Amino acid sequence: MELDVAVEAQQTDDNCVEMPTRVKRGTAEAFFHNEHHAVFRRTPYGNQLVLPKSFGERVLTLGHHATGVVHPGMNCWNVMLNAAVSPPAVKSKIQETRY
Repeated sequence: MELDVAVEAQQTDDNCVEMPTRVKRGTAEAFFHNEHHAVFRRTPYGNQLVLPKSFGERVLTLGHHATGVVHPGMNCWNVMLNAAVSPPAVKSKIQETRY
């Protein structure tokens, strides 16, 4: 997935569009924009690209069917997604799809 595709999708996502206002108010201090205007979140695992809710199915498909990747099992997959994916709306979409 290309960064410019994610940035373009962020510009139409309500959560991502509202993020700069929340950062200025101090209610979303962990979030920031980079030089490409992409929204990221600071985490203990490193900076995470904030994906629009609409990307939930795409993330699941890319991760599950990636060439050369063996599915590590549901628990390990869930841990990896929690470390790599933001916001929780995308995680919840993935959780809904799993069951």
